[in-house]
Amino acid sequence: MIRVASLLGLLIEDDRNFLGQMLQLLPRTISNFDIHWDSSDEFDNAIERIMRYRYDIIVTDVYANAVHKGKTPGDNKANDIVAAIRKTRMCPIFVYSSGSCPDSIEKEQGPFLIYADKAHPKFAKTLSDELHNLIKTGIPGIARRLHDELDAVSGPSFLWSFLQDHWNKLQKAGFTSPDTLERLIRKRASVQLGRLDPQQTGAKEIDFVSASEYYLMPPVADGLRLGTILRESQTNNFFVVLTPHCHLTIQPGKSCPRADHVLLIPAIPFDVVARENPDLDPREGKGSKRNEKLRKAIQSPAQIGKAPQGRYWFLPGFLDIPSSYCDFTQTRSVPYETAGSDYESLATLDTPFAEALQSCFISFYGSVGLPSLRPDDFEYLIDPNQSNQPPR
Repeated sequence: MIRVASLLGLLIEDDRNFLGQMLQLLPRTISNFDIHWDSSDEFDNAIERIMRYRYDIIVTDVYANAVHKGKTPGDNKANDIVAAIRKTRMCPIFVYSSGSCPDSIEKEQGPFLIYADKAHPKFAKTLSDELHNLIKTGIPGIARRLHDELDAVSGPSFLWSFLQDHWNKLQKAGFTSPDTLERLIRKRASVQLGRLDPQQTGAKEIDFVSASEYYLMPPVADGLRLGTILRESQTNNFFVVLTPHCHLTIQPGKSCPRADHVLLIPAIPFDVVARENPDLDPREGKGSKRNEKLRKAIQSPAQIGKAPQGRYWFLPGFLDIPSSYCDFTQTRSVPYETAGSDYESLATLDTPFAEALQSCFISFYGSVGLPSLRPDDFEYLIDPNQSNQPPR
């Protein structure tokens, strides 16, 4: 887990007497993080604070007024707090009250939203244990680290150097409008956060990626584009869109793109390809040979059996997407409308992986075979005394 020096927490409790007790119960250190706690005894004020400040974890009472039939006022307040946080940022929440969990909170409970009964005799231990669990997910520390890195990217390392040094030129060229500057800084920040290794000091690009970095899940935009991962509704088979994005863009005033058909490439499960090529199955063998088989199996294009070089492109497994091979010898062209109705869009290959897939596909079908030269005709290259010297 990425660690930072300190995190900022917010305690929301409308009972001022119990607020003081809660502040005594809240831990000040978890997993080497120092936690500083703000507090609020008004829910409306708390929502304003959440919108204004960056809190890394929130502990809140349900604000349980007298219970009426149906929803209680407290149920609504707790729901408002959760909704406000989710609209603002990813922030784990610990909710407590006396009695059973309100319906609105119970429906939303998960690994980052925990409820506890403060009337339970072991409430103090539950509070401590669950806060430890929420912090140990890594989300609060990562969120704080990214926020600090964004400040650095748009601050001393970029605004103070590049923009200050080139401001006059940017003004003359017409690049200093607020919209243009925002896009420039956004682009710089996204590239720097995505390509630099956070574990290294200085500007060092990452050497390895995880499977999760291959994909944008869910897709960041509607519609199809190069690299969209589709799951066929009837068969649950996976396909990848190979049609360039420029042909799939829907122009203003139009209801469909220029491409009336979409080119798909099937993603063949790893087990299927491995069974068809047992000699190169990385699950067979031991030691260095096994590692070498695995290396060849997961590179792109993969080296699989006696298949033509470049036939298979490895697609690493992530969540619902299984580890698979895009088989360039099997393509499918479907009507654009069918691609939207009969397939579910799960994710999109991120840059540069989508472009690499397209490049390998083009290379595979653009390869040209040449007749071989006879080695005997070139023995003079290794033995100058050979009689078959080339003409001078």
